[in-house]
Parts: sequence; C-alpha cells; structure tokens
Amino acid sequence: MKIDSIVIVGGGSAGWMTCAALCENFKNIKITLVESNIVNAIGVGESNLPEINRFLKLCNLKDKDFMSHCNATYKLSIKFNNFNTKNSFHYPLCKVKKNNNIDQIPPSILLSLIDERNLSYETFANYFHETTDLCDLNKMSYDSEYADDLNDDYVSYHFESYKFAEFLRGRYKNHITYIVDDVSHLEQDDMGITQILCKSGASLNADLYIDCTGFKSLLIKNFSEFIKYDTLCNDRAVVSPVEYDDIENQMVPYTNCTGLSSGWVWEIPTWSRKGMGYVYSSKFISDDDAKKEFIRFIGKNTETRIVDIVSGVRKKGWCKNVVSIGLSYGFVEPLESTGLATTQEAILKLINTLQSREGYVNSFDIEKYNETIDDQITAMKNFTELHYAMSNRMDTPYWKYVTNDIDYKSESLSGLFKLINSGYELDFDNCFPAIYIFAGMGYSLNNKILSKKDQRSFYDPVFNPIFDDAFDRWKEHRKNLKIKIQNLKSHYQFLKENIYI
Repeated sequence: MKIDSIVIVGGGSAGWMTCAALCENFKNIKITLVESNIVNAIGVGESNLPEINRFLKLCNLKDKDFMSHCNATYKLSIKFNNFNTKNSFHYPLCKVKKNNNIDQIPPSILLSLIDERNLSYETFANYFHETTDLCDLNKMSYDSEYADDLNDDYVSYHFESYKFAEFLRGRYKNHITYIVDDVSHLEQDDMGITQILCKSGASLNADLYIDCTGFKSLLIKNFSEFIKYDTLCNDRAVVSPVEYDDIENQMVPYTNCTGLSSGWVWEIPTWSRKGMGYVYSSKFISDDDAKKEFIRFIGKNTETRIVDIVSGVRKKGWCKNVVSIGLSYGFVEPLESTGLATTQEAILKLINTLQSREGYVNSFDIEKYNETIDDQITAMKNFTELHYAMSNRMDTPYWKYVTNDIDYKSESLSGLFKLINSGYELDFDNCFPAIYIFAGMGYSLNNKILSKKDQRSFYDPVFNPIFDDAFDRWKEHRKNLKIKIQNLKSHYQFLKENIYI
C-alpha cells in the first residue's frame, strides 16, 4: 500500500511525539491527530533514557527550547538503593570514554582488582565515569572535563511528560488537521480499519492509523493479541507529586530507585517538584498497606492515587493498516525508564520504514518493523529482569519470590552466564549496561574457595602490574577531579543560571 494519509488517535507524549516526527520528515503526507479533551495524565514526572536525543535532534530541539516548558532537569544516572543487602550503586547512562586511563583495564580485571583490594563492588561505576561524582556531589557542568558524555548524546532528562506533549502540541498542531473529539466506533474489513467515527459525528479515513491511546489500545486491540510478561509481577503503583523541602540538595541529576517491602519507589526530581511512586505487586501487599508504606518512606502526608501497571506487549505492533506506538503497543515496567524509550524507537523505525521506498509498504516491511521493535522491547524486559534475578534480598515474601521463584529464562541471562564464565570476554562492548547491575549487586569473577595465593582468577604476570599501575593512576586522577567538582554549581543553581533564566 502507498501511505499518503495518516490518522493518529490519541495525544499525550506518544501521540504528539509521533506527530512531531512525521511532520519533520513527511511534508506530502496528510496527518490528522484526534485526541480527547479528557486526559488522565499521571503527572508525577517521567524519567528518560539517552535515546530521546535522537528524537530531539530529529525535531531540531535544543535543551533551552523545551526544558523550561516541561519542568525538565538533567539525568546522568539511575541510582539503586536497597535492591540488595549491600550498598547503593549507580548505573550511568553513558558509555566509557576512550581517552581515560581506566579504559586500559578490562571490566573483568577491574572486578578482580576491586576484589583483591577489598573495595566495594557497588563503586564499580565510579571507577569508569566522572559523571558519578557529579551525581554523588549533586553538581552539574557542560565542561567536558567533568561531563564529556553531555557532548556525546548520553545526557538524559527528567520532565513532566504531559507538559512535553503540550509543548509539542503548540509547536505542531497548526501543521496538521487537529481534532478534539472522542472515538465512538471503528469500521473494519480484512485489510484493517476502513473508517473511524467520532462522537461529534465526524468520520476519519486514512491509509494508515496509529494507535496512541495508551493502555486502552482502542485500535490495535481489534487486530493484535496482548501477551503478558509473566516474569514481571509488579502490577500497581501508588503515586504522588511531592514538594521539595530542600530544593538545592534534593534536585539531584539522577533518578533514585529504592527497594521497599513489596517493590520499589521512584524519585524523579523535576524543576517544580519531585515525582514519586511506589511500584508494587498486589500479590504481596494491599493498596492500603502500600499507601501507608509509601507515606512512611516520603516522611509526610501527601495526596496519592493508585494506577494500574500492565506489563506486556502486543504480538504484533503493526497489524494490517494499524500501528501501535507507546503504551498501546507494550510496557515493561517503570524501573529502567523504558516507557518513552520504546515509544521513540518505534517512531524512528516507523519513519525509516516509510522513507525506505517513498511511502510504499508491503507485508515484508511490516514484518521487518515488527521483528525490530519486538527485539527492542524484549531486550529491555530482559535487562529489567536482571535487577530482580541478581538481588540477594530475602527479607520479605516479595523479594524471596522475585529472586528465587521466578524462572527468568531469557537470552540476556544465558548470554551473561557465558560472558561471566569466559572471563576476559566480559567487556563494555558486549555487556553494557548489564555489567553495572552485575557489579552493583556484589558479584565477583573471583573464586573465593581458592587459596589466597591463587585467589586472583585472571592473574597475568605481564599485564597485571600494568593494570595495577593504571588503576592507581586513575584513582589519583579521580581524587583530584573530585576536589574540582566540589567547587562547581549545584544541579539546581546550574539549571537556574542556564535554563530557567
């Protein structure tokens, strides 16, 4: 079929991001977006991954263009607290720079060096990334000495997703046919949707229909089966916006994730307030008890509400003439901020598909699209599973269940086992970002049963002194750098002077 017209059903972040990307790439395709005037936004902040930079570049958006419109702050890392019996640890969003001394040391050797010197595995990320010092000291800078990754598309953002959608609506609604209405009925045949009828009586026709209606999945549910993720048991969240008590110290450049009795809490520091939510499994705690535990964690009374979490994916994201993007296609869970990441990847893949042959699409193109986005969301699911599968918490029925009773059969786990067993092959090219979770959960490559003399599993009489020297020099460099970072502006002051002027 030839795509000359597209109807997007649903606004929100998925709908308006899809609209923006299509407007920027296809001047000759007629685009219509219909959205309800009743929007049930959660409104407690969204934590993004660096993939959003590809979307921002596509729309020619700079930080100063959009950040102040959606209460955005910077995000350099995700910090995990109480996910095991050890200390907190960072998962930096950036890859290792190639111009520092530590990149001479393979991750497998670094784990051995940390073990040999009785250092904490939870500090593994700190040896590779200056940005972890920015996070721990709550500082921010565009200077490449401290944050080279900012210039390499690895910075990300916290923002209010509904305000980001509002920003995009204002930017693009005059370039499309924009309708505020509710869908009342679909007409379809063997080829897919033939017509959409709205409550006002309006009828919409297009070559391609894009479902951005969230968990409702108003269009795609008629064509594609939903497959639940049985290995992810969290199905609820109690959420609340929380005012800052000490904005300068609480507006940190990372997302905090803290394990509680039956799940975990997110803390997303936006410009105006913190977005917080307790993600839990209703199998192990009631809604009322989850609210009480959440309030205790916050430390003060606040208005809360319960939202359902649906972990799973459509068997096909594109079926007949219907494409599902955003929550209508699938959702892992909030842990690794994959919601908007899957949305962005689907949008970019859709654009590539439509561009490949000037809008002509056949079944081969559709199946190729489906396989690609299925691989992406499956990889995100597998990565999320690692946070539970590797934990050593056994202190509550929930943590016993997610660490021992779930059969995590995934390619990512089996692949990681092979890399761990091979030792030297464990590196950033083949195990990023899983290695941060592996190290942060306290895993070592050394065999503790060996005698002290032979305890260093990967000892090499030629290269290990070189690694030792590089490690020592890098530690000294980081010590000096940390002194400089302490004199930088706080994240809050930096934003105030550079974005919220």
